[in-house]
Amino acid sequence: MKWFVTVIMALLVGLLSSSVVFADKKIDFGDPDFPAPMDPRNHVLIPNEVTVKVGETVRFHVYGFHQVMVYEVPENATLDDVEIGADGIVRVDNVDVLDTTILDSVHSPGPNFIHDHNTNFVAGGANPRDFDIAVVNRDEGLSINLTFAIPGTYLVLCGVQPHTVNDRMMGIVNVKPRGGQN
Repeated sequence: MKWFVTVIMALLVGLLSSSVVFADKKIDFGDPDFPAPMDPRNHVLIPNEVTVKVGETVRFHVYGFHQVMVYEVPENATLDDVEIGADGIVRVDNVDVLDTTILDSVHSPGPNFIHDHNTNFVAGGANPRDFDIAVVNRDEGLSINLTFAIPGTYLVLCGVQPHTVNDRMMGIVNVKPRGGQN
């Protein structure tokens, strides 16, 4: 009987712990093989495009000094449609999406963080400077699950300004209607 209770408890713990990070799709925010903070090989999204249906969840698993930022963009936009102008404006299909020069002044000095929460802004993860890495696992703390409720196209980028502006650390999430064609 003791063995049976132990097995049931282990199964429950496994189910509960896996439900915390359950997702229909996963995007690695940074490359775990290149975790050095200044290594541009870590300034990528893997994969850089996913498609989900309304109600499905995407896990953005952060590896390193990054901040998840999500913005709504014109339907069916691709990464090839994304331009960052000399003025710092990110445009998708000639639509202004965000201004990379609007910065978070609370977390100075150090790298600048994009802080443009305009009408296209959908969600943002925690700032990596808000974690004491001697106490907590920063990568897990920065990782987020987002369940998309509205069909559309979403630009995902790193809130660390140089990662987006210099290294184009960005990706696309396409959200299709539930039950519809992909």
